[in-house]
Amino acid sequence: MITEGILLSLIGGAAGFAMAYSLWALTAHTRLPAGSPISIDTALDWHTAIFVFVLAVACGIGFSILPALQATKTDVAPALKDGAALQFSGNRRFGLRNLAMGAQVAGSLLLLLVADSWYWES
Repeated sequence: MITEGILLSLIGGAAGFAMAYSLWALTAHTRLPAGSPISIDTALDWHTAIFVFVLAVACGIGFSILPALQATKTDVAPALKDGAALQFSGNRRFGLRNLAMGAQVAGSLLLLLVADSWYWES
């Protein structure tokens, strides 16, 4: 489970880095209005790539260690003997998984509303 989490986070990090590079290439040739005193250097280099790699591995380990530990606590012997469904212990109604899912849905809706309002203003 940890290997799968790290692999998925590395794929996500690579996709994010590729998208950042393509957006950087797109905005690198954009000219600001004349007389604008803003000069921003947003070049992507190997420091950025190493940071993305380390962050992806840390997130992969961090977000897959808890499900891996919970999977080791499951008693599979009765299910294998009886052929019945697994009886998971600690199935709580308001657990950490439900809290994380609620936070994810709330954050997605917030991003959707902000993007929608930004689109209609411009």
